[in-house]
Amino acid sequence: ALDDPLDVILAYCLDTVLSDEGRKHENWEERVRVMDTLTRLVLGGGGRVPIFLREMNASHQILETQLNDRRSAVSKQACLLVAVLVQYCGLAVKNVALSLQPSLLKLQGVSIAVMSQSAHDCLDYVYEYCHDGRLLSHLCSTICVDRNAKLRLGALKQLLRVVECWEKGLIEQYRVDIEQTMMAAVVDASDGVRRGGRQVFEVYCGRFGGSKDSWAGHLVDGIERGIWSKVDGGTKKALVGTFRGLLREGTEQGAAGARSKKLAMTPRRIFRGRSSGRSSGAAVEGPKRVLPSAGSGRGRAGP
Repeated sequence: ALDDPLDVILAYCLDTVLSDEGRKHENWEERVRVMDTLTRLVLGGGGRVPIFLREMNASHQILETQLNDRRSAVSKQACLLVAVLVQYCGLAVKNVALSLQPSLLKLQGVSIAVMSQSAHDCLDYVYEYCHDGRLLSHLCSTICVDRNAKLRLGALKQLLRVVECWEKGLIEQYRVDIEQTMMAAVVDASDGVRRGGRQVFEVYCGRFGGSKDSWAGHLVDGIERGIWSKVDGGTKKALVGTFRGLLREGTEQGAAGARSKKLAMTPRRIFRGRSSGRSSGAAVEGPKRVLPSAGSGRGRAGP
């Protein structure tokens, strides 16, 4: 019950239920319930309690097991828990985000729609609320080399979120990787990925263009001079035209136009579930964006 001491609740949820691999196939409903309990603890302010943050950061292996569970209800609730945790705790749970990112990116490519969509929604929260440059290495690698076009496109949508909302100083540290990834996307074998790459490029120019000496200006200059030799003529013309158009419109107006055109690629799908409508124990105020429900399971990593 939520009126028990916090350490007792955590021990039961994480050590007794989620870590019980021997009963993994018979206690899935209980695992869903305890993950819902953990989610409501986060919504109720658990992220401000040091013991709660310590236990959650130490339990990323347990959470990964739940994410990869073959039951969609378990995987969906695990995605919800991670999303709420990242939204309310941010960089305080960066270890969770870094550890779970590969599994979440892979889940976007599964054929079960509820699992792939839940993973995609969870990643939206990871990249929006946890601005850690170490997340970009695996993200860019997925876009550039993964064989699954669905995974490449999903990762590209997350890169778009990074470009549109991360701090300029942080993006500058990884600018070369981001630009090389964008250019790999615009020559991708998949038409959807190519369109997505051009869209990321447009937002990038809108935010970091404004002059020929800007980051985007140097990138466009390289495209025109043929440094990016794999870019075909039509794509090259479109990319150069994008930047020149934004340059004419001016930085602020161009950035606003770029943001309005990219809405189809980055819809904000709001998680919804039982945790926002019911509660056992004290009433909990809902989040700014409410997320889905279902979950339970654990295997613990060192602190």
